[in-house]
Amino acid sequence: MEKAKPIAKKWIFISAAVAIAVYGLIGFLISPVKAYLSSDAVYSETVIPTMLDYLSDILEIGVVSLFYAVIIAFLYRHNGGMLAVFGTFAFVTLYKCFINTAMTWINIGGVSSEWFWDLADVIYYTMFEIAQMTVIYLLAKRFIGEFYLLREAKLKFAKDDDGTGVSLQEPYPYQRLFSIKNCLLKSVLACAVVTFVFMVSISILSDSLTILMGGFPKLPQTWLLMAINYVSMILWGVLVYFFTLGATAVILNKKKS
Repeated sequence: MEKAKPIAKKWIFISAAVAIAVYGLIGFLISPVKAYLSSDAVYSETVIPTMLDYLSDILEIGVVSLFYAVIIAFLYRHNGGMLAVFGTFAFVTLYKCFINTAMTWINIGGVSSEWFWDLADVIYYTMFEIAQMTVIYLLAKRFIGEFYLLREAKLKFAKDDDGTGVSLQEPYPYQRLFSIKNCLLKSVLACAVVTFVFMVSISILSDSLTILMGGFPKLPQTWLLMAINYVSMILWGVLVYFFTLGATAVILNKKKS
């Protein structure tokens, strides 16, 4: 594997810059506008607040997918830099959570009297996202590590007629959108599946607490909205796959020096 090079630092910086810009856009502009429109009788019944909500989700998925792609690309090309990636991700996630908390305080006219619970939420959600990224890292490391072990075995024990080592097709450049035999594409799929599982887990926990505190929903449309929410998470998983796939292609498509 290649040792860490300046290209690795470049993509860590790019990921951080994109995350800061996107989270700032969501926290300082999109979310306040959505809240204002939702409270306005003229716009509250329109699709605009919902579309802004979807836009926020898509932008956030794009940021997280970029970090997933960096992890996969670094494992494949550099076999290092994970501490810097995780540290950067933790920083931008804290930044996002602090923005959300600060905007909540601004909306209520000052720091909440239970500010310590707000800060606890910041830490909780940051650790939750780090845990999600850790699972993805461990899976990607396993898949990519298996490829390198297989390649080393091929080169060591298998020989062509002319005595040269038998070549093993590299996982990049991609030959198709998905292949279970491609360690990079399998890692990208892991990003989508893990994201879906974590999102469903949060929704199940939230819905369970709501039911415990207020009982089962009585209106059919409430059940319908809950079902739509769970189905939509499949779409988010699909977006994570294609966003991460595209980002890995961009990161790995560098010219050899």
